[in-house]
Amino acid sequence: MAGHIACDAPIRVETQIQEVPVIFLYRDLRDVVVSTTYHIESEDGRLHFPNKPYFWRMDSHEERMKRVILGSGVLPSLRWRWEQYAGWLKTPEVLCLSYQELRLDPMRCAILIADHIGLPEQAPPLMVNSIGPTRSITFREGRVGDWQEEFTPELKDVFKLRMGDWLVRLGFEEGDDW
Repeated sequence: MAGHIACDAPIRVETQIQEVPVIFLYRDLRDVVVSTTYHIESEDGRLHFPNKPYFWRMDSHEERMKRVILGSGVLPSLRWRWEQYAGWLKTPEVLCLSYQELRLDPMRCAILIADHIGLPEQAPPLMVNSIGPTRSITFREGRVGDWQEEFTPELKDVFKLRMGDWLVRLGFEEGDDW
């Protein structure tokens, strides 16, 4: 099973009882802002996002990015959304990998995943060779660090105020000087 599954007690307990191997893949939250904003702005009819017209009425890409961080009447704040999932990081039997790790060292991650879910040692090379992100409608470019090209000084300040502590906790920054 794959998907966006919040980390709440009943789900955690059920995965433990059923011995379901859980892998939590997370991303630099600044890149999440960029990705979410482009998803909202996409005119591809296959990409469903609640209340796209609300966001399209905003004056700019930057304003939409700010709303993705702060939230709006139709979208909870990034902090609230992230914290629904963050509990997986503290669940010992869960394999936690960052998207950056997966993109930069896919073989090491494939080995970890195969070991976690009990696949044979021949599986990781097959897993890596079958990676085909362009087959996914939600895959845009998949680059790491796109936020650096997108964030204005104002967006950096808004993000630091709302989410900066999470960047440090996740290991994406060492302090507030980015």
